Order: sequence, then structure tokens, then C-alpha cells
Amino acid sequence: MAGMLFVLFIAVLFALGLFHRWEHRVMIADLKGVLPLLQAGAEPLPATQDWRVVSQGSGTWVLRRAFHVPDKTAALRYAVPVLLAAVMMIGLGNIPMGIAYAVICTLKWFAADTEVKTAPLAEYTVKLAGIKLFGEPLESVPAETNKP
Repeated sequence: MAGMLFVLFIAVLFALGLFHRWEHRVMIADLKGVLPLLQAGAEPLPATQDWRVVSQGSGTWVLRRAFHVPDKTAALRYAVPVLLAAVMMIGLGNIPMGIAYAVICTLKWFAADTEVKTAPLAEYTVKLAGIKLFGEPLESVPAETNKP
């Protein structure tokens, strides 16, 4: 039984890594799609976007998730973390690990700000309580990044 739990644990970790790598690439593709709207000064963003404008400065926009689910890809982005947390708590029997993962995802979705600078070089930075978590220039990312 312990061997099977180890295999499930490794499978969950592998799934976590692959999912978040894919989700990060989709997020960058989303931001690249929103960039022309931000450069044109569109506020609020159209309801078809999965982002909402929280604040705007000179060439800097702060965005948060809008939780708009237009297609299966967007539904997958929000359903998989819930499924992974459930597998951690039920399948592995590790409630603290599942709760910790759920808290991390909740902070990323509801508390993290995505700061997009449109000039002189388009780039994004994800911040939590003013602390930079990650970010990169948007021009350096290949155009087609939406493939799982």
C-alpha cells in the first residue's frame, strides 16, 4: 500500500509541475492578447477577457483575474487546481498538503497583482503584497504559447 501511495504522490507532483508550466504559458499568451487593448487605453477590458483592470498609471496597468470562463481551456485552468487539491486530501490522505496548495492557488488568483508595463518595453510582473514573485518581458516570449 505504501508503494502505491508513493506512486500516486509522484504522479501528483508531476501533474502539478506540468499543469503550472502549461498554465503559465497560457497566462503569458493571455497577457500578450490584452497588451494591444492596454496600449489603446481600453478600460475596462472587454468582458471576453479573463483579466480586469485594478489600477492604471503612466504606461503601467495592474490586472487581476476576472474569472471569465469562455471555453474549455479556461475551465480547465480553474478546475485542475481544485481537482489536484482534492486528490492530495482524499487520495493521498494528506489534508495539510492539499490545504496548503489550495491556499497558494487562492492567493495567486485573488490576492496577486499582475503589473503590465506597456512602454518602453512590454513586460509583466506578478506581485503579492508588493513583493515580486516572477515576471519577464512579453516581447521575448514566442507568439504561439497556448498549446498544452
